[in-house]
Amino acid sequence: MDESQNIEKQNAGGLSSVSNASTSKSTADCTTMTPFDGKGGDPTTIVGREVQWYYENEEPTRLEFKCSDGRLQFHKEGVTEEWDSDNDDDNYEVCMDDNLEEALDKLRGKQGKKLKILEAVTAQRESEVCGIWDVTFWKLKHRVIGIRLEGMDQLGYIFCKTERDGEDEDDIEDYELFFYDVILAPRWIKFRRH
Repeated sequence: MDESQNIEKQNAGGLSSVSNASTSKSTADCTTMTPFDGKGGDPTTIVGREVQWYYENEEPTRLEFKCSDGRLQFHKEGVTEEWDSDNDDDNYEVCMDDNLEEALDKLRGKQGKKLKILEAVTAQRESEVCGIWDVTFWKLKHRVIGIRLEGMDQLGYIFCKTERDGEDEDDIEDYELFFYDVILAPRWIKFRRH
């Protein structure tokens, strides 16, 4: 196998070199690490930073990590400093895999506690269609950012999604799930409503 075609794959024992065609399971989805593609900031540049706390912000929707040397912002690709709060596309969530959220929750109420970022990567996730219900999935493949903090055995991923019910909330056939690419802001952004 040509070394230039290798990527890093997460497995239960850590990281190992595998071919581009390989994927690892993360939650109920396939996630494949990819080289940085130039969108937003390069996640590898945040390795070594210490997270003091985190929060989710709604205007516009984003996830922020407070570090001793500044803030890190994760949001949907395409969000700019001036955003329109009336835009339907702004009705999305920035989510985390359970293992990342559980690690970050250890910071809540712990004055002075910090968690070092040990690993940060870009990846592509392909969400699997649930076979039980007739659900419409849009953009099954989407860009995610993986983070591994002190105390974590595996990467946990940050992703963006929107869930929409049909006219009748109980009618599963009209349910739709949209995914969006997530980026790390290349610098801290002070957002303004326009």
